[in-house]
Amino acid sequence: MHTPSKLIEKAAAQTLAASTYREYLTHAYLDVERQRLIATNGQIMAIVPVICEDSDTSGYVTLDALVLARKAKANIAANGSLALSDGRVLPRPDADTVGKYPDIDRVLPAAPIGQADIYLDANLLYRLAQAISRKAEKHDGLRIGLTFAKNSDGTIDHTRGVRVDGYDDACGVIMPMRE
Repeated sequence: MHTPSKLIEKAAAQTLAASTYREYLTHAYLDVERQRLIATNGQIMAIVPVICEDSDTSGYVTLDALVLARKAKANIAANGSLALSDGRVLPRPDADTVGKYPDIDRVLPAAPIGQADIYLDANLLYRLAQAISRKAEKHDGLRIGLTFAKNSDGTIDHTRGVRVDGYDDACGVIMPMRE
């Protein structure tokens, strides 16, 4: 597998305690058939396309292997173990030990890649969420709600702002990104 440049490990549970004791959430999952790498913590999920080698097999990829491979600019041979192209070999967790990975296609809304209903600047959305949400404890997230302006036919109006609701009646607007 060619190591993705994207920091997909940010979407996985960082510790076993953070995963509510679901160890499979502390690893990414390589889906060779669909040429994708998946990471989730049970609340967010990231899916990135990858280029797999013929010897790669579907299964878990540890976050350590991803970080080490990216730093070394190495690829990962993912079969019985996780062999980095720089010579390091890491153990590969298996489903019998870790558990079965979630059926991500069941929760992923159907939409062709590049055909989203609307695009938002994630940095601006994060700043707005900070501005209208109460200061969260370390384990809490910034809770927001999104309301999209609709056209008379029910489709999203790409020319109008998206309402962002926070705590205690605080709200804001973020404008969609232009193409």
